[in-house]
Formats: sequence, structure tokens, C-alpha cells
Amino acid sequence: LDAATAAAQIAPEHWEARYVEGVILMASGRPEAALRALEAARRANPLFADTYNMIGNSLMLLERPGPAVDAYLAATELETDNPGYYDNLAAACAAAGRPDLEAEARVTAERLRQMPSTER
Repeated sequence: LDAATAAAQIAPEHWEARYVEGVILMASGRPEAALRALEAARRANPLFADTYNMIGNSLMLLERPGPAVDAYLAATELETDNPGYYDNLAAACAAAGRPDLEAEARVTAERLRQMPSTER
């Protein structure tokens, strides 16, 4: 963690350092701090789908499923063929009371799993 934090402070323009810092903070059980680092990574590079996925994971740990749904939706819009993102979206929708979107996300995740990876 110290190395990732130092890298983020030395080269704040490199979003990858903030992303790695957020991932490490999540693994360390610090979702609030992870969310701050991941949001900084998102602002620096809004086109990396897994940043949104990790933001959603942080928000779910913070018991904020509504905003997590938005984060997972952004991840699925950027990377439409990742079944894991749809699984996460479905779980957030279930927690947020959005059964229609939950069902759609589950169907999409299963459909993607059935497809050969070369067709995704």
C-alpha cells in the first residue's frame, strides 16, 4: 500500500497508481479510502471499466447499493462482454430493490457465460 500511495503522490497524472491504490485499500478492508482513490482514478481515466466495477464493490461494502448500481451500469456500458460485471450489477440491484434490472443483468451474465470467449 505504501508504494502505491507514494506512486500516486509522485505522479498523480497516472491514473493507474490511484487504481492500484484503491484495489489494495479494498483488499485491506478500507472501502471508504478505496473509494476516494478509485474516484480519483475514474476522473483521470473515465474509460477503464474495472475502475467503475471496483467503485461499485466499494459502495456495496459501504452499504450504498443505489450508487453501486450506477457504477456497475457504467462498467457494463464500457465493457459489455464481462459476465462478472453483470453479476455485480444484479447483486446491487437486488440490494437496491430493482428486480427488473436485476433479472436482466442475471440473464445477460448467463448468456455471456454460454458464449465462447472468442465470440464475446
